[in-house]
Amino acid sequence: LSSRLQELEILFAKILEGSKTWRNAFKSYVRIGDMKKVCEVLELWSAEGYATEKPLFFARALIHLLAEAKVTQAAELLKYSVPLITDNINDASVIHGTDALAVWHVAVILTELASMAPM
Repeated sequence: LSSRLQELEILFAKILEGSKTWRNAFKSYVRIGDMKKVCEVLELWSAEGYATEKPLFFARALIHLLAEAKVTQAAELLKYSVPLITDNINDASVIHGTDALAVWHVAVILTELASMAPM
């Protein structure tokens, strides 16, 4: 029964992704535990927003996973997400989007802290 439910969830996630129902596709792939697909969905979903908002999509996903105590999944998503976020926060010519990058950096810090082994 468990494997059939997993198969059904995978099918459901693919249908949601194909229909661009991003929020529900995100949730389905999280339930499956496929953080690479979660990252792909976030990349597609963020393309529908302003380019400067892209870090917010990924930051929100990380914070969402942390809030649900899914630290391992958040750390895995972070691994796949880092190459996709352009960090131009140190570029003085960039004015727009620095707030979104600041939120991204907070989410990265929180994920890294939550992933650390206890002292």
